Amino acid sequence: MSGPIDVVGHAALDYLFEVEHIASPNESYPITSYEVLFGGGGANIAAAIAHLGGYSRLVAAVGDDFSTSGYEQHLNNLDVDLSLLYRIEGEESTKAFVYTDPNHNQSSYFYWGSSSKLPDIEAPALILSIWQPLRQVSMPGWLRNQSLFLLILARIWLLTQKSIWLRYWIIRIFSLPISMRSSV
Repeated sequence: MSGPIDVVGHAALDYLFEVEHIASPNESYPITSYEVLFGGGGANIAAAIAHLGGYSRLVAAVGDDFSTSGYEQHLNNLDVDLSLLYRIEGEESTKAFVYTDPNHNQSSYFYWGSSSKLPDIEAPALILSIWQPLRQVSMPGWLRNQSLFLLILARIWLLTQKSIWLRYWIIRIFSLPISMRSSV
């Protein structure tokens, strides 16, 4: 690859809990185990590109806890370029809380934190041509974020049409269980 692939998306901390039972309203059950993993579609794609030898730059809004969580060091170790990160002072990074029972039923909650600021930040010129038309469409912020992510993913897909190997790995990354994506 000759130039960087800029990946716009979330860098999230995934809190994965195993529980005895998914609680209904006004119920509580013990958490039997949990783990915290590095997640977020944008960060995982950037990590996969870097892991495969490509030059990726992550465009994401991160909170004050991004460095202290170990996530920044993890991406640096993978050689993901973090020069386009937006560090939102006074905010926490995006978090996902996923509760799974022994039957693999799940209940998920999201704290958007710093990612909720991404639509309001001036985008780098490289992605402005994609971002601006999307901002004109009237839709909820979370849907706009997902749409932007899919547009960037589609662009990566088009750029890799001649590289079946890279396309294969993009497909593999998205088919991995969430707990395995962060180790890529």
